Amino acid sequence: MFQTSQLIMGNQGKLLRRFLNSAVCVGIHSDLPLIECRRVKLLNTLALLCVPFFALYLVVNITQERYFLAGLNVLNLASLALLFIMHQFRLYLSARLIRIGFSITFFTLSGIFYQSGTEYCLIGTLVVTVLVFDKWYAAVISVVIAIAILSIFMYPVVLPGLEPVPEGRKLATILVSLFFIIVTIVFYKNIQNDYQREIEKQQQALLIMNRDKEKLFSIVSHDIKSPLQILENMLDLYKGGLLQGKDMAEATGSLHKKVSQLNNTVETLLSWSMLGMNGIQTNPGNFQLLKLINEIVQFAGFAVQQKEIKANVQVTQDISVYADRDQLSVVLRN
Repeated sequence: MFQTSQLIMGNQGKLLRRFLNSAVCVGIHSDLPLIECRRVKLLNTLALLCVPFFALYLVVNITQERYFLAGLNVLNLASLALLFIMHQFRLYLSARLIRIGFSITFFTLSGIFYQSGTEYCLIGTLVVTVLVFDKWYAAVISVVIAIAILSIFMYPVVLPGLEPVPEGRKLATILVSLFFIIVTIVFYKNIQNDYQREIEKQQQALLIMNRDKEKLFSIVSHDIKSPLQILENMLDLYKGGLLQGKDMAEATGSLHKKVSQLNNTVETLLSWSMLGMNGIQTNPGNFQLLKLINEIVQFAGFAVQQKEIKANVQVTQDISVYADRDQLSVVLRN
């Protein structure tokens, strides 16, 4: 029985965590910039935290027959639901403006008519405004919030039937406001840390890309320079009159073959190096190994003859490999 209860509580905890995580990530898409993702998550997190507090205040206000204040609580809860809906439809700026607008209106009216300590909530709203808006929006809204705070302190209104809230409740509102300010600052600090880690990750990726490019250029320069050197040697022989008659005809055929091989090699290397501009990428596939080796042997044929090296290929035609053909070609040539 005890184990069953634990299992049920564990499943409920998993469902709750899954729900909270989904709620925090409402409106997050893969194409959304990092800073915008963090802003959306901040607003979603604060909205989730606000729901139980506003619901509690709604019940208390109804119990204490503060129906005007209870109505403001209902509108504020509705604005929280609207925030998630608008985030889901990617209406990020509109969602922020409406939510901040509701907060300013609710806290200002509550502070003016009930002296409930919501000026501290406005300070928290000011902190959120600075974090989630760009400079012009943040500047204008900050001025509005400053005017609202001054209005609460300088122009409190006492109307019949709208008695100020008790001091204990005012103190509770101040503590809740400070709690939300601390949560916002901690969340923003985590945002900055995540952003810094992302920058460092990108810098590391850039260093790896540069290292790969250096390797690529080294390989490409070697693979192009080697056949060009062979061609230069053959042209020197021709220029020196060492190629005549039959030798000249053979050298011309060989020269044409080398130029054709060099052209194919350059095209392959350039294609491979362009793919490697974003880091060396491997695109494996199945192909016959003997065909590739024969191409490499032909490519290095003149150099092999000059150095009196004997190339003995012992690979059967039915052998195939699964690898990146261009990369394996570069490895065999070098």
